[in-house]
Amino acid sequence: MTLHNPACNTGPAMDSRLSLVSFASELYEEMLNDFWLRSVPSDCRPVLRVFHEGPVTYAKGSWHRVTDRKFDLILERIEKEAEGSIFVFSDVDIQFFGAIADDLRCLAQGYDLLFQHDRGTHHPPVLEWLNSGFIVIRACSASRQVFEKARAYLREKDDPRVDDQVALRVVTADERQARMGILPTRYWTHGRPGWTPRQDIDPPADILMHHANWIIGNGIKVAQLGIVREIVEGRRRG
Repeated sequence: MTLHNPACNTGPAMDSRLSLVSFASELYEEMLNDFWLRSVPSDCRPVLRVFHEGPVTYAKGSWHRVTDRKFDLILERIEKEAEGSIFVFSDVDIQFFGAIADDLRCLAQGYDLLFQHDRGTHHPPVLEWLNSGFIVIRACSASRQVFEKARAYLREKDDPRVDDQVALRVVTADERQARMGILPTRYWTHGRPGWTPRQDIDPPADILMHHANWIIGNGIKVAQLGIVREIVEGRRRG
């Protein structure tokens, strides 16, 4: 079992912004503009690549080839970042609720890769339930090898049911070089399939990030992002 680092005090704030890397097509324009870009913290530097892609259905057709681009982008960024520094890959069905750079640098001490937990608070924080949509990555050879292996696995299978998340779960199960862990639940997902806007949702009080995963369909993702934002902002207003 790999647990996340405990909360820690980072001391004085660091001056440099954290690279927040993502990619999206025009199909995700609403999520990208209204939630991801709108909420990127000031201590992060968005590094966004836009590509043109027709409609793609989850786990069908060319879905796996779209997710393959994530590995290309991450490997490219590892080469650009300073050796030993960290950056973040983030899907765009994500929103932020505060500064994250110092917190993530603190949590990443002693780790090469930190993943969001895919099941929220419903299961123990283990790598078997890693989520590939929000990853803290150290620019180093160990991280590079993990993503190279995952990309090779995805391309070898060439199956829409085998996407980036499946590939990462497979290769991390046998990984011995990279130091890996799970982020705390303030980097949060609802973590249950089948959510609809009629169901209750309860983000943690200390939430810093929300990932609208376990949802198929951009309309429902946008609905969950909006509801969670309303809840968090309402709590903070008191």
